[in-house]
Amino acid sequence: MLFTERRTRSSVLFLVWSQLLFTPLAAVIKPLELGFTWDYNKPDESPPVTVTQQCETIHIKMDRGPQFASRPNPVSPYMLHVFASGYTVPFRIPLGNGPSFDWVVPFAPGTIYQGCMFDKNGLSGGCQDKYTVIRNFTNPNPTCQNVTLPPELGVEALDQKGDPLSNHGFIDQCSDVTVRPLSANGTGPYTFFVAASLRPPFQLVTDTLDPFTWTVDLPWALPFWISLVDGGKDSDNSRFMWAIGPQHGGGPGTNGCLAPDRIPPQKARSTAVGAGVGALFGGLLLGILGAFLFWRSRLRDLESMNPPRKSELTPSPLPWTQFPPLPPAEDPDSKWRTQGRLAPLPQIHNSAPQSDTDVDSGPIIEVQRNRTFVRHQDGGLIIANQSSPLSLGRTEIVDLPPEYMERGGSSSMAGRNSTSPRPPSKS
Repeated sequence: MLFTERRTRSSVLFLVWSQLLFTPLAAVIKPLELGFTWDYNKPDESPPVTVTQQCETIHIKMDRGPQFASRPNPVSPYMLHVFASGYTVPFRIPLGNGPSFDWVVPFAPGTIYQGCMFDKNGLSGGCQDKYTVIRNFTNPNPTCQNVTLPPELGVEALDQKGDPLSNHGFIDQCSDVTVRPLSANGTGPYTFFVAASLRPPFQLVTDTLDPFTWTVDLPWALPFWISLVDGGKDSDNSRFMWAIGPQHGGGPGTNGCLAPDRIPPQKARSTAVGAGVGALFGGLLLGILGAFLFWRSRLRDLESMNPPRKSELTPSPLPWTQFPPLPPAEDPDSKWRTQGRLAPLPQIHNSAPQSDTDVDSGPIIEVQRNRTFVRHQDGGLIIANQSSPLSLGRTEIVDLPPEYMERGGSSSMAGRNSTSPRPPSKS
């Protein structure tokens, strides 16, 4: 069980580091800085009424107050980006040199639209509130010039659950939206754009087909549009575009991302920002380190499952001092023993043959002087035959402890052949 848990933790760690390796992290997507303001509010309406009659002409006014003194100066010509419900493309309306402009709203009644304004260099004037087109009360059959639709860019847009975005959707606050340009049409660089009502827009740019991922860090029910535009030209109508909306910030998502600078970086992943050389090498190093830790942990687990074993042939030291005293002197072999020690081995001399009564059969073999032979065997005599490699003949055997002898005589053959020790005799 311990090995399985460690291996699971190591696998999770390895996958986390691999994810860091293959997923470049981007900086938090911040709104564009404003360089001027603009509106088309009517002087006699306070607060403004956010409705427009069909084919009504709106009067756009620019303003550059003292709060923008430290910002770059806007440069003409100016461009109006208009997002409208029911359309999957945005509209780019040239406005001229300013500082005031007139534009006829061409949409049918029921259309919700919203405009954002930029100068020649992309300096933003922010986005206005969304307006709803109603029927014309002064002219029941109004006519106005239609707006030419730009070519549509192929795009895959998904919410955090992996479902396609709807035209009028509510996306959970602090959840992710992923937009990926398709390779069927369009050319880089691609511009990802989020236009929220009464807010500066969000914008990212990339040269690749990698997906944009944006965290919905907008308040509850605030409407916004998402768009993607390729790198074509407006002059020859070769710029491919895509848009969807109005979307809204909804629930039951969390709202922790709404605090300033509190959006986790991993929630704003995009190759447009932060997918440079540093992220690549950093991810590579993290991946290598993760793989090293993973395999080292597995090696430790294997070692813990198979600890080194002691050799079965290695004898254990014998605790001599734990044996009781040996039997008294009536044991004929006890003269060779002491308590827990071996007595000195006697010197063996050449001697005459013993009585035949002590030998069962076979000749008596003389043993050379000063030769001592030790054989592990219970006490008693050993008679070596001619085939014995020692050829000891009749020789006293020195018995190695431990041994338990029965009091009153030598051990029997059955005792010598027994594999279990006999208990010590009681004196």
